[in-house]
Parts: sequence; structure tokens; C-alpha cells
Amino acid sequence: MKGRKQIRLDVEKTGSLLFSIGSILLMLFVIFVFCRFSIYRIKGNSMLNTIKPGNTVLIWKEFKHRNAFKKNEIVLFYTEINDEIIPYVKRITAGPMDSIKANSDELIINGKGYPHDEIYYLMSDNAKTEGRKYLTYLVDQSFECREGYNFKTETISSSTILSIPNGCYFLIGDNPYESMDSRFFGLIHEDHIFGKVIVIF
Repeated sequence: MKGRKQIRLDVEKTGSLLFSIGSILLMLFVIFVFCRFSIYRIKGNSMLNTIKPGNTVLIWKEFKHRNAFKKNEIVLFYTEINDEIIPYVKRITAGPMDSIKANSDELIINGKGYPHDEIYYLMSDNAKTEGRKYLTYLVDQSFECREGYNFKTETISSSTILSIPNGCYFLIGDNPYESMDSRFFGLIHEDHIFGKVIVIF
């Protein structure tokens, strides 16, 4: 009887130790996930049909290093509008050293056309100057992107071309007709990008 009780106690001790190790590992895993990932629910239509209202996205918090993000990646970033910090999920349309071409009809980025935001048409009633004013406005919206950057535009056939500086990105929603994005609030510095969308569910 005593031998059996001792065996039973030994099994209980071992099980308790395994439970403690498992709890610690689970806690470490939860801490790792919490530190490296975040979950957000999407409200608007700006990323249709890739992301629908009500979808949830898993964000991988990217390490901070120079030019960490790539074209066509969907990212979450923060920008300030009317003294309020607001998170957005958009696609990186252009990155460092890419060019944005503005003409009276559309923006052309890497050979693809995008409709102008309404603010473009408020820049000027002079078609010869509105492209330059608009691109200057976009650069001016981001202090980090214009700081130390000698803004130059090249005008060719009534179009104005802007090269994006290092560390800055131009983001547009997949549904550009219902998206508030870089066409309105300008270039986004990498310091304001929170992370990449890796799962949509």
C-alpha cells in the first residue's frame, strides 16, 4: 500500500511539473503573439474587394529598419487628421524612388492610372499649374518626408512628375473611388507604418 501511494504521489508531482512548464510556455507564446501581432476589424469600403467591411485583419508588427516595406503590401498605418490620430489599412502603391505622375485626368503610378482625389480639383483653376501644386501639397502633408528633401518636379507634356524620397510611401485603397488615402493626406513616412496585413478573416 505504501509503495502504491508513493508511486501515485510521484506521478502527481511529475504531472504538476509538466503543467507548470506548459503554462510557462503558453504564457511566453501569448506574450510573443501580443508583442508581434495585433488584430483590427475593418469598417469601410476602401479596400474592396480585397478586404470587406466587417473583416478582421492580423497585423504583423514589422521591425523598424530603413525601407522595410514593399510595393503591393497591405499595411496598417497612422496619420493625423484634424488633430486626431487615425489608423488606416491601405496598399503600398509606390515606395522610395518610384515616380508619381500627375496630369489633368489621373495619377499614374508605375504605369497604372488612379483617379484623383477631389482635393486635386480644388488646387487651381489653371490646368498648367494644378499638377505641380497638387504634388507639392502631397509632400507638404508629411513633415518627415519633406524634411531634408529638395522637392523638384519635372513637367513633361503638361504632366508633373514627383520622385518619392527614401523612407516614404504612397498608399491607395483597392477601391480608390471610396478611399481616403495618400491622394488626400500625402506621403506616409515609414515611422508611421505600424505593420503588415498577413491574414484576412
